[in-house]
Amino acid sequence: GQPLDLSRTFTLDDPDDDLRAFLRTAGFLHVKRAFVPDEVAALGAELERVRAALEPGAGDCWWSTNGAGEQVVTRINYLDRGSDTLGETGLDPRIQRLGRLEHGDLRMCADRLDGPMAFVKNADVVQGLGDLQWHQDDGLGGHPIMCPLMQVGIQLDPANAANGQVRVLAGSHRYSNHPLSWDDEAGKPVVALETEPGDVTVHFGDVFHTTPPPTSPDAGRRVLYFKFAPPQTFQTIPPGGHYNDILFKPDAAGRVATRAATWEDDDTQAGFEERTFDENENEGEAS
Repeated sequence: GQPLDLSRTFTLDDPDDDLRAFLRTAGFLHVKRAFVPDEVAALGAELERVRAALEPGAGDCWWSTNGAGEQVVTRINYLDRGSDTLGETGLDPRIQRLGRLEHGDLRMCADRLDGPMAFVKNADVVQGLGDLQWHQDDGLGGHPIMCPLMQVGIQLDPANAANGQVRVLAGSHRYSNHPLSWDDEAGKPVVALETEPGDVTVHFGDVFHTTPPPTSPDAGRRVLYFKFAPPQTFQTIPPGGHYNDILFKPDAAGRVATRAATWEDDDTQAGFEERTFDENENEGEAS
């Protein structure tokens, strides 16, 4: 019955009941010093090994363009394809505990929903998805299939306004929400998560969150993310797939929606097209 301190942090020594109560109410969780410096250094070095081997435009990644016209990687999907070590980190008991706090039947998405992934924050991104506006991770209507979706992130670098950070709209996972922009935050319970290397963050996929541009010209925050999803996600979305594979599934005539809508038998309106469907085609993310 007391006001919730949205700046509260936890450790792994705190009881699950306390962690769960805060997570359910606020929609996020900040667990300090879950990984020790040597572990963080080893994970960071392995991530850099994977990143150094990437070719610009690699299909399992998100690429952005900076002000100098260079392509920079901003998200690496299916990390396990380049590193057994990074993929298996999601099986660590600490990550499993936090990913399954809300529901014990949640499973780590190792082979779908982009698998284990890394976000890399870059400065001066002028094109691409390096800086994400307010959004939810369950996309266009994916809530019944994908939620409760949990995102568990191991912070490899300091997260702050200069180096890049996640901001969450506390409690927004519990309500329907109108679209939100960076200019609409005044008076709302927005929390900027300031974390240190080794901290772990947890948030519901359907809590509103954003990653604004960092203010430092040499920003480079890195975070490893592991998703946990309920049984219906695995029953509906195949290995290697994403929710968009369901959203943009071709009908019996081979037509594929290019936006979310309802088919009509004689539909010829803009927004639909007939094309050959390549099941390996990367449709992007609904969110």
